[in-house]
Amino acid sequence: DAAFCYGMHYSGENTHPTKINLARYAFPELKIIELFVPGIHPRASSEEDAKLAFFHGHAVWLKGRAASWYSATFREFVQRSHNVRKKYSGIFASDDCIPLVPTRADNVYSNRFCDGSRIIYTLYNAGYSSVSGPLIAVPVGENQEIVDLWNATRPRVTVDGEMAVIHGSLEPHGIGCFLVTSNTP
Repeated sequence: DAAFCYGMHYSGENTHPTKINLARYAFPELKIIELFVPGIHPRASSEEDAKLAFFHGHAVWLKGRAASWYSATFREFVQRSHNVRKKYSGIFASDDCIPLVPTRADNVYSNRFCDGSRIIYTLYNAGYSSVSGPLIAVPVGENQEIVDLWNATRPRVTVDGEMAVIHGSLEPHGIGCFLVTSNTP
């Protein structure tokens, strides 16, 4: 089951910087499909809303004519985020999702999506300046592998007791996406 939603279009930052739709997490079996343009008239959609849809693991539906209704940077972002969502659709579609898990940086928010031994953390920098350094800490696992899916790299990781601290950088209103896997022999 799924529901079309205009939440990104109608939500304001005064509700929460991530325009969180709590139904996504309270009822994870109901998937959210974000519609960026309400009605039948062409309107510009912001890349910011596309970032937040990705951050929350929403599916997206682009209405209208892509080349004329959406900017090139919007289309590039949606294509890039679609590639990640498609490759890891089982994790994003899992019912095991937790919103707003703690982070190590001010104005950075994170959501967790898990399908057993694979966990994805999406991050969003709600601030107006870049963030660099420790972003999020995750429990250390046996034979753990951490990959930065957004940048297709291995992030710098340090260990702090029982936690693996993932380091990186996020531009103002930028997103991040990390995959954490634990392979037991």
